[in-house]
Amino acid sequence: MIITVHLLQAEERDAVHFVESTMDVIVRDELIPKVTLGGRVSIVGVKFTKLNYSNNTKKTIFEALNLEHADLPLPHLIPRSVRDIYSVREQSPWQLLSLLAFCMTPEGVPQGAFHTLKQVLLLSLISTPPSAPRESPLFLPTVHPHHRPALNVLVRSRDTLLVSRVMATMSRLAQISERRGMYSLCGTRDGNVLHAGLLTSLPDGVAVVGDVDLMKKEDKALLSSSLQSRAAVIGKKNTEVFPLRCSIWGYQSIPNKVVSALPWDIILKITRDYDDDTTTNVILEEEQQSLLPECDLKSYLALASTIPVKFESECTTLISSYCQAAKSVRYGSGCELPVHASYTIHLLAANHAKINFRHLVLDVDAVAAIKLYEECLYSSQQYSCIDLKQSTHINPGEEDEFLGDNVDSSMEKFYSNLVQFCSTHIPGFSLDNED
Repeated sequence: MIITVHLLQAEERDAVHFVESTMDVIVRDELIPKVTLGGRVSIVGVKFTKLNYSNNTKKTIFEALNLEHADLPLPHLIPRSVRDIYSVREQSPWQLLSLLAFCMTPEGVPQGAFHTLKQVLLLSLISTPPSAPRESPLFLPTVHPHHRPALNVLVRSRDTLLVSRVMATMSRLAQISERRGMYSLCGTRDGNVLHAGLLTSLPDGVAVVGDVDLMKKEDKALLSSSLQSRAAVIGKKNTEVFPLRCSIWGYQSIPNKVVSALPWDIILKITRDYDDDTTTNVILEEEQQSLLPECDLKSYLALASTIPVKFESECTTLISSYCQAAKSVRYGSGCELPVHASYTIHLLAANHAKINFRHLVLDVDAVAAIKLYEECLYSSQQYSCIDLKQSTHINPGEEDEFLGDNVDSSMEKFYSNLVQFCSTHIPGFSLDNED
């Protein structure tokens, strides 16, 4: 249990000089059901001091009089280097994700390269509750009931070396991550002893499986099963099934004509190259650093992951209407909408709200999620039902278009086109709150 104690002017403390410590809290009677393992709560209580006569020490103890779930982490816990970027969310609901992605510069990769990929991976890093209730848009009845809603990403690119560098750097922002090495994929069973594998040893983390074309046939089968059922199976005869609680990242070389048929949540195909001269210059630089320290961004993402979210009706209406309209428009075109598109977009929207430190998933989060998902679809299918073009990289001179106020204008234009698209194909479509 994580206790958030609200003290006078605590929000103004400098995170550098703020030291966290543990304390005992007494919870009685009707307050006990509100306490959950790993939960974050705010308490109002009485403080008293207990004297230990054996070693003559004093210990501070709280007795809770009231206890409520804390929706948002305290502002003073946000690392100082992130606060200036974080303040952007007060003026714009869309600029923060793009700024955070731009500030991450993997070693040997240009500053603005793979911008769309970095946004997708940042949203994949935001963990979500271990399981989704039946009434939640994140509930999937066909998968393991205790799986962790995760965003599994496959990237198809000509330059898998740079993609692997991006994934290696971004995976370090997870609380726990591992790349494919000597580990087996799911694990093995030796008599009565179970040996965890890559997918079963990373709870709430990231598993980077690398190049899927280089995987053995049996590993591909295990990966396909894990992606489909959101569960990992250990052993051949006496099987053990474990809910999948990590996000899976992989990549594939574009010259391979056989596209991965595995059920990934997002497939991003990158064909447009970054500026070659800039790429060469950046890779030759010895002291290339990200604009944000990795440890600070990691702390920020960890805080954002703790935020419980609730979907507003406008958000779910917009996503479900888009999926329904896209299915009808794409039907028979050879570019059908993936089966779990609604689930993936809801997850993107929820994580977009969390990265902006909001516990309500709004229509603006749905718009950001649909645009990012539509860009990924266009990259692999070269077809968009909302006339959307792909923007994989931020080339030199394009910073204002992707990072400044132009982001809001382009997103508002996409919002308008999205509403018009849904109105055209969904009779009676309306975003008015019926409540």
